[in-house]
Amino acid sequence: MELDIHAFNAQLNEYLKARFKYKSNVSRVCVLDDKIQAFKTKIDLYIRYKPNYKPYLKNTLVLARIGFVQARKGHGTDLLRYLTSVAEQFEIEHIAVAQVNSNSKSFCKAFGFEEVASDVWSVSVKKLKARVLNEQALC
Repeated sequence: MELDIHAFNAQLNEYLKARFKYKSNVSRVCVLDDKIQAFKTKIDLYIRYKPNYKPYLKNTLVLARIGFVQARKGHGTDLLRYLTSVAEQFEIEHIAVAQVNSNSKSFCKAFGFEEVASDVWSVSVKKLKARVLNEQALC
């Protein structure tokens, strides 16, 4: 898993730098090698990479914290689009959102996430990919 998370982080960094127009790295792997943090002026992400404990299914990527300075500008949708595009390469089968609040709950519902535990919502990558492609077609 160590090589896997570092390779995932390297690609995530390139995506975030391009999306938010940063020149330096945005994300980093945390000390325990199972979490990624991206924190800059425009973005605040905290990702658990394939946690091996309940309530998460095997090969789940958990978005534990999602924040963008500019809300409702398509950043969340674009992040999901990116994650579904690299999911197969990194054997990610599910994407979950933890600590769901009212804003993220509406977002989760719009993309087919289902509540699997208190304040934890999850969706299969296959189902999410279909939703994201449908969103893209509507634009």
